[in-house]
Amino acid sequence: MSNALAGLPGHSAEQFGDTRDHWWNPDFITSVARGWGLDEVRTVLDVGCGVGHWSQVLAAVLPPAARLEGIDREPLWVAQATERAAAAGKGDRFHYLSGAAEALPFADGSFDLVTC
Repeated sequence: MSNALAGLPGHSAEQFGDTRDHWWNPDFITSVARGWGLDEVRTVLDVGCGVGHWSQVLAAVLPPAARLEGIDREPLWVAQATERAAAAGKGDRFHYLSGAAEALPFADGSFDLVTC
């Protein structure tokens, strides 16, 4: 966990750090991805992306060409998500921005998959 997150209340990364990346059983995620047809997904929006843990999990079961956008109210979490994606070599696939779920800066129908 980054020391930058230490003072922010409310994010599970404070307590769990990178262990959150291992909460999801890879076989289960792969099975769900097949069942939901995620191999057809090219654009993903993660609302409330936090520090990008869920994006990392999803990236493992999405096509390599899929692009992920994340939005979160906390700019520091957005910066951390961006850093994590770059460190994982996924900076070209992931884009994070600060914003509110109540006022998304995207047109309706812009994404194949939206998670929250």
